[in-house]
Amino acid sequence: ARLPSVFCVTGGKGGVGKTMIATNLALALRERNPKTILVDLYTQFGDIAAVLNLEPKRTLAELAGLTDEIDWSLLSNYVHKHQSGLHALFTSNRPLILDALPVVVLDKVVALLKREYKYIVFDVPPYLHATTLHAMSVSSAVMLICNLFDYTTIADTKALFETLDGAYVSRDRLKLVVNRVTAQNRFQVDDLERSFGHPIFMQLPNEPRVVSMVNTGYSGHG
Repeated sequence: ARLPSVFCVTGGKGGVGKTMIATNLALALRERNPKTILVDLYTQFGDIAAVLNLEPKRTLAELAGLTDEIDWSLLSNYVHKHQSGLHALFTSNRPLILDALPVVVLDKVVALLKREYKYIVFDVPPYLHATTLHAMSVSSAVMLICNLFDYTTIADTKALFETLDGAYVSRDRLKLVVNRVTAQNRFQVDDLERSFGHPIFMQLPNEPRVVSMVNTGYSGHG
């Protein structure tokens, strides 16, 4: 059997569509294998609960300080189930300090998830911090979401790319995803590829229907 795959979805700043892409990726992977889990790694203002219309009762931040006691029988109590069959874990349900989920706890959680799931998708907040860097370093692929609307988004994404490249994530695992692509964008995909010196992994059109399946009640299609 192939090893489990861990995907991180992140970006240089908020508002680029990371959470919707992470959620849709997890739903699509669940179609391939029911053993799929989506992990909201935000300690502040994560949106996956709202997107999936779930209310996190128990969160990973509660496990801080319990490292030695964390096993699957404990962690499984923190897993929430969406009506689509997708499983989800939440780091917090209220704003907490950035290191509310210590690396040592995340490491234990990832090890357990790898035993139980085929696909693990992390929605990672747009800041560099020990926990987020650890999640990216243990991933099979890190998807950096960018758009072509404004220069600051591109500059922030490039800074993130250059920070991660080689130091935390090997270049072959860094995947540039351009969201909301239209012919009217101020910058074009070719500009981005030249600027980053790295190919664009995927382009997603500015098409609301593509992502509407989640909060209108996922039907299992697409």
